[in-house]
Amino acid sequence: MEEISGNETSLEDEITLLKAMYPEELHYNTSNQELVYTSPTQAILKVRIPISYPISQNIPDIIFVTGPGPQKLDLRNRYRQALEEAHLVPGEPALDAMITTFSELVESVASSETQELAHVDRQASRSGNVDLDGTKFSTVIIWLHHLLATSKRKHALSPPSSKQGPVSGLTKPGYPGIMIFSGRATEVNEHVQALKGLNWQAFQVRYEDDQLWLFKHGDGMKELETMGEVVEEIGEEGKEVFMEAMRMK
Repeated sequence: MEEISGNETSLEDEITLLKAMYPEELHYNTSNQELVYTSPTQAILKVRIPISYPISQNIPDIIFVTGPGPQKLDLRNRYRQALEEAHLVPGEPALDAMITTFSELVESVASSETQELAHVDRQASRSGNVDLDGTKFSTVIIWLHHLLATSKRKHALSPPSSKQGPVSGLTKPGYPGIMIFSGRATEVNEHVQALKGLNWQAFQVRYEDDQLWLFKHGDGMKELETMGEVVEEIGEEGKEVFMEAMRMK
């Protein structure tokens, strides 16, 4: 009984301190010993504290953990993993560390969601022939008799970049060789001219347009092995143009 009484006193002290630290975010139900922490972004951590806490080797039971915003992602598995990496010391107060770990996880999730949304917005704003800042775009499809030399393949995959975004596209080595570049017109033209200056048996720009293409793999360059993979990357919208450029239609 003395041990349980000591646990209760220790828990009361810890709860009092946490309420002082998080007066608006923290709620504790003494009847069922459930603690709820709600972040400023409305992410929620709910745990149940064992009677023997903090002396026992077990940390509070995790009831549910949700992410921020309207999505309310279930973060229980990721939170458990984060707690393992936090190396909580058994037998010592852990609630503050659990809240801190939760807050760090929520911040990480929110940052990832923000980056995804920014990527979607950027892709949407770049899906025409002129960006929001007036930048002109260009897409070219190049047919080569062959693309075999390692140095040329590396060169093709390393276009110039700028703060406004990279040149993206695809290459397919072999017979025939294929190159597709899409991005800011300045960088695309610079890259095409640099490649054209190399020694080729045949180098033909089969298609050129001022529209920006979006690829399945996202930004940057990617080397593929087959024509089928190229078609899959450019999607149905670009398939007809590509097939015509390859004289396959």
